[in-house]
Amino acid sequence: MEECKDLGKLAKQKEKEIPSEAVELYIQAANCFAAKDNQKDNKTNLEKAAKLLREIAKSIEDPTEALAHYEQSSSIYSDIDKQVEGEKVLQEAHQKFIHSAKMLQSEANKIEDLEIAVGKLKQASDYALKGKNEQLFNECWIDSGDFYLKKASQIQDPRDALKIYEEAVINYRQGNDKKKRLTSLERAAENFSKKANEIYKTQKTLVLALDNYIQAFTLYRSINVKDKAIQNEKKAEEICDMIGIPQDSITNYLETQGIFSISISEKQKLESEKEESHVDLDTKSDQTRIEENERAIVSKESLESDREVLQADQEKPQPEIKEPYPEEISETEIEIVDEKISEPVVETIPIQEEKIEQDREFDTLINKVPEAKLEVPPVIPEISKEITPVAKELVDQDIENPIENQEVSESDVEIPIDTQEISEPTIEIPLDTMKDDKSDFLEDFDFENKEGSSIKNRIKSELRGQSQSPSTDIEEGKKKTADIENLFDDALDESMEEFLSDFDDVIIVEKGGKPVITGPIIEILREQGYIKEDLSKEEELQKVPEYQILLIIIKEHPLPLETIEERSDIDSVSMVISNLQADNLIEQTNDYQWTISEKVKENIREFMSQTLAEGKSKFEEQRSNIIRDSKYEHLLIVTLYKFGVIPELDVSVMELMQIPEFAVIKTIKDNEPAEFNLIAEVVSEIPPVQVTRMLSRLETEERIRQNTNGQWELSNKLAKELVIKRE
Repeated sequence: MEECKDLGKLAKQKEKEIPSEAVELYIQAANCFAAKDNQKDNKTNLEKAAKLLREIAKSIEDPTEALAHYEQSSSIYSDIDKQVEGEKVLQEAHQKFIHSAKMLQSEANKIEDLEIAVGKLKQASDYALKGKNEQLFNECWIDSGDFYLKKASQIQDPRDALKIYEEAVINYRQGNDKKKRLTSLERAAENFSKKANEIYKTQKTLVLALDNYIQAFTLYRSINVKDKAIQNEKKAEEICDMIGIPQDSITNYLETQGIFSISISEKQKLESEKEESHVDLDTKSDQTRIEENERAIVSKESLESDREVLQADQEKPQPEIKEPYPEEISETEIEIVDEKISEPVVETIPIQEEKIEQDREFDTLINKVPEAKLEVPPVIPEISKEITPVAKELVDQDIENPIENQEVSESDVEIPIDTQEISEPTIEIPLDTMKDDKSDFLEDFDFENKEGSSIKNRIKSELRGQSQSPSTDIEEGKKKTADIENLFDDALDESMEEFLSDFDDVIIVEKGGKPVITGPIIEILREQGYIKEDLSKEEELQKVPEYQILLIIIKEHPLPLETIEERSDIDSVSMVISNLQADNLIEQTNDYQWTISEKVKENIREFMSQTLAEGKSKFEEQRSNIIRDSKYEHLLIVTLYKFGVIPELDVSVMELMQIPEFAVIKTIKDNEPAEFNLIAEVVSEIPPVQVTRMLSRLETEERIRQNTNGQWELSNKLAKELVIKRE
């Protein structure tokens, strides 16, 4: 036993002089005590070795070198049943990588030299990867892309600049920044277009202008910028018409001179692929991410080889290029054009494809129904597009001061009863937009682009068969919330969310586009004594540390500790997390991330189930208050005018009934729920198949809905507009 103690004493003496030897001596002493079945002293010496390894790692500047000591220390802590301390040691290792990555990132952004800066950022991204910080990893790649983007903008020649833009695209892709990838390609396209315009103005060497227009068109098309792609394509066609030679012949001639069309195979792979679902860095192994980086580098090298082939071709002597008007092309030149190209050619994309079309008419993308032979209704009333002064004033006033979420009492409405026509409404009708975005509200008054801006265009659209395909088996369940079992992770139905917002103890916050109900969170924290009864406002609740941390975890669970610390303004995050874990409100995953417990999930499911049931009951009661009396016909007309179903306000009901959509909606309102046969009878001038398609389209536009019995009702959105509060 004494020899074991001597090893421990010797290790203590070596701690300051040679720490690495002290670690070995502590381990030897521990093994010695273990051999003599003295577990207490065994663990004591192992813990000393782990602490010393941790201190050694902290003193090492290089995070990669320090990692080995951190991992050995963590392993020893786990051996002596101190997993929590072992986890903290690994977190320190990650933080060391993250700190080093940030230092390299900061240094790189101060360097002007492209290669040196990009090299530092590459190393920083590797450190961020090992530190399991995805945001920092992406930032390093994006910063690297910014360097290439800046460099490319300084190059005049479009082809030379394109090589640098390609590097930027590769880096932005690694940084998961699609917007900047598209920006890089768009700038490259602008360079070609600008160069083409400069040459075109001189009216000399128009074939070079044609070449640049073609490259600009190719790039714009690859990033789906249709307007500019069409402009450049038309310019190329205009030059071909001026020269009098087909475009293919000119491009073949340019290839014989070493001027090739650009290859966008890599860009197509970058831009046309669907966005992959986002995977947290922590859920992927370091080796997997490193392999992905290596694949990106291989892709880059393949681009370099393509460029070397292209450069070799371009460095060959090039004869002076003249404008190839038909009378100036010699027989020798024609032979060169027809001759097969023996030079290596970079993969090209044919330019003469179907022209990109932009059809702004309503329903152009819906499948046509060739079997339906439709006839034009015999009577198509021409309705004036002028708005009466009073009606125009009403609309202008609502545009300037939209009244949101307001209801009109029955006693406030005083207008003469008239079921035949409406002449200059003189009362203010609440135009509840059901939206928060004012721009969406103003969209309802766009008469130029709104579908149904005139009856003639409506009927024309129907006769062409461009409406939506029939959809008679649409289930009502699609409009309700998800199954109660999945309510925690699914978005709420829009109408139910609206009703939930009326409850005092329900607060809706955004979770990546999905609402999160905080009512049960408040309830469970009140039970645990974290939230006082008098606290109800969100700004007050955010000052409660446990509420703030729990809400952060719920929004994006699971989350590592460092991410939670970054997103909160609390000093003692670890203590708060410890309290929440002790109360069984959160739990830790196998990869040391924090998520909510089953207890909280079950509480949320139960709360939402009850609240949604109340909301549905409240909504059904509200629907029963829809005013169906003829004296309130103006309310339906003004509402449908706002929704873009009818083009005018100053029109009689008789005339409006000639508009199929108005007739259908009015019939449904007066007979809700309405059978299909009744609706078809009202608009008997239109064939049944066309009526079915119209109903399907109105359902898509959230004007009506179909219940489980196949009957038609007003949509939730439209129904709320037509409700008048009864005192």
